[in-house]
Amino acid sequence: MKEFKTATEQGPKMASSIKLSIIIPCYNEKRYLPKLLSMVKAAPIENKEILLIDDHSSDGTAEMIHEKLEAIVDKVVYHDKNLGKGAAIKSGLQHISGDIVIIQDADLEYDPAEYPKLIGPIVDGGPMLCMDHGSQVKDRIAFTSSGIILVTKSSL
Repeated sequence: MKEFKTATEQGPKMASSIKLSIIIPCYNEKRYLPKLLSMVKAAPIENKEILLIDDHSSDGTAEMIHEKLEAIVDKVVYHDKNLGKGAAIKSGLQHISGDIVIIQDADLEYDPAEYPKLIGPIVDGGPMLCMDHGSQVKDRIAFTSSGIILVTKSSL
C-alpha cells in the first residue's frame, strides 16, 4: 500500500505519489463557484488536480469560468447542451489523471477540508467494492458516511 503521512492539525495528507482528481460538475453555480474553488485549492492534499465541468449553465457560470477561473484549475469541459450531473461526471472521468477521484458538488454541500478523512481509508487499504465498468478496468469505489463517492484506479 502507498505511504500515508500525517499532517499537523489539518489531518492526514496523501503522499505526493498519490494524486487526487476533483471533478466539479457545474450547472448554474455562479454564486458558489469562486468560494468553492478557493476552498478546494486550500484543501490539505499535496497532489491534486481540479476539473470543472460546465453542464451548459444559463446564469453566466460558463462565462465566469472562461473569464476568471480557467487559469486556476487544471481542466475545464463545457457541454454544448444540458446533459445532467451524471453526464458531467462521465465527461470529467474522461480527463482525470489522478489515482483517486472525488466528485465535489459546486454548491458547497461538502467541505473540501475533509478530503483527508475521506481518502484516508482508501490510502490505508480499507474496504472497497470492486466493479467492472464494461471494460477490462476494475475500479474500486468507497462509500463514505458523508455520502461522497470516491473512485480509485485499481493500481492503488
